[in-house]
Amino acid sequence: MDHRTAPEAEADLDSIWLYVVRDSSVEIANKLIDSITDQFSLLARYPHLGRARDEDFGAGSRSLAVGEYVVVYCIEAEDVLILRVVHGRRDLESLFGDWVFWPQNQNNQQSAINNQQFFLRVSSSPW
Repeated sequence: MDHRTAPEAEADLDSIWLYVVRDSSVEIANKLIDSITDQFSLLARYPHLGRARDEDFGAGSRSLAVGEYVVVYCIEAEDVLILRVVHGRRDLESLFGDWVFWPQNQNNQQSAINNQQFFLRVSSSPW
């Protein structure tokens, strides 16, 4: 298996890095990001390592704690898709409460559209 990183997870990593740089140093921020992203390769080798979070974040979602952070991911065909990387003190359920996976993939089959998993934000607000 390999891993892919969703744009939201990339943005999360950037935000974490900026926060730590402001609070500490570039060296510490780089070490933290490296420690988190090293776990992506581990998840690619052992995709069921994290705990199942079907009821919290939707069918097929899983999470792995990395220090004070939580990596939320899903297994998609031959890849692990890193969905978000967030601080463990955040309200994770509200973070994912209005997200759904599309197309729904009940049988762990590859998605029909370009073999990609897509996210739709379900909200009446345009923001």
